[in-house]
Amino acid sequence: MAQGYAWSQEDRQIITEYKEWLKSEWDRVESLEKFGPTDEPWPKRPKGVKSLYPRFCETRDSLTGQRLHDYLVARRVDHRRMCLIDNPPQGRLSLENFKTPLQRGWRTLKHRDGSSLYCYLLFGQWLNQAFAQFMIEENSGTWKEWLAQSVGISEAEGRKIREIERLLRDYPGFKKLGLPFSEVYKLRKQIGALLEANGQPWADYWRQA
Repeated sequence: MAQGYAWSQEDRQIITEYKEWLKSEWDRVESLEKFGPTDEPWPKRPKGVKSLYPRFCETRDSLTGQRLHDYLVARRVDHRRMCLIDNPPQGRLSLENFKTPLQRGWRTLKHRDGSSLYCYLLFGQWLNQAFAQFMIEENSGTWKEWLAQSVGISEAEGRKIREIERLLRDYPGFKKLGLPFSEVYKLRKQIGALLEANGQPWADYWRQA
């Protein structure tokens, strides 16, 4: 089990039972090898294991609508994980004043294993505000060059983070999502469709903090 992953209580119980069964199965095989055929019974596979593979091995294409909503809800954590990235200020900053917070934030994301989605969303706010300010101020170079020189991040990586921040900006419930940023990015199209679906309660659910 990956350290820090936000498994639901039900999923944790299934995985624990599965691990215990595998250990018992291994012990039984070693007993067979050592003592030969005996009347010792074989461990019974736990019932929950039958549902392990289809639920944990979902393809991204199969996660849509209610199935996707349930998948995301099961991976929410009780509280937002602690993040060392500050909230961006409300007032406008000059582009120069974005450099230090962005450098500090990018170091935080790179050096803290399993940085939460919440941290990425905060960093994405900084990036989007810096991009807006870059478009206002007169600059001799490009946004790509400014990112590389001032922050140390590639334009492609920055674009991914900015995209997810824009997608989830009005849905603070995602700040408590325990999935890694990479998985959320892979699911971005399905999540976007989920939030735009008419006549469904999903978007209202995620608008709640």
